[in-house]
Amino acid sequence: MSFISVIGIGNILLKDEGVGVHVVNRLRKRSLPEKVKLFDCGTDLFSLISALEGCEKAIIIDAGKFGGKPGEIRCFKLKNSMESVKLVSSLSLHDIDVVKVLSIASKTFKFPEEIFFVCIEPKEVGLGLNLSQEVNRSIPSAVKLVIDKVKEDEII
Repeated sequence: MSFISVIGIGNILLKDEGVGVHVVNRLRKRSLPEKVKLFDCGTDLFSLISALEGCEKAIIIDAGKFGGKPGEIRCFKLKNSMESVKLVSSLSLHDIDVVKVLSIASKTFKFPEEIFFVCIEPKEVGLGLNLSQEVNRSIPSAVKLVIDKVKEDEII
């Protein structure tokens, strides 16, 4: 059976940096199609490899600095082009970014042709367990976006 991986990444100990994990936790409370598998990869970006291997499509949720207002959501589809690779790499708040992990692992593992990023602009990245108000308010919109993308025949 083919499946869609929905993956939250980020560090919940660093305020808004953990928003991807918070979105996945909120999705766990929703009724999702059977073909959807939820993953909390936290800060272990190499766990992305097992979360992506063999899935038909993937949606990765993370905090990303793209110059928007705190809590603003942007969606990106990783394409086989250097422009999209550079774009997504530049958004990352992690020491090793998602694209580098995917690039390294894609030489050995089978990944989906479509990988979709839901990036949420952080306000505060520092020690603390709570999200900023702006980022916390964006979670329902991010959840809706992911559910809408899961229900589409094709992730665009």
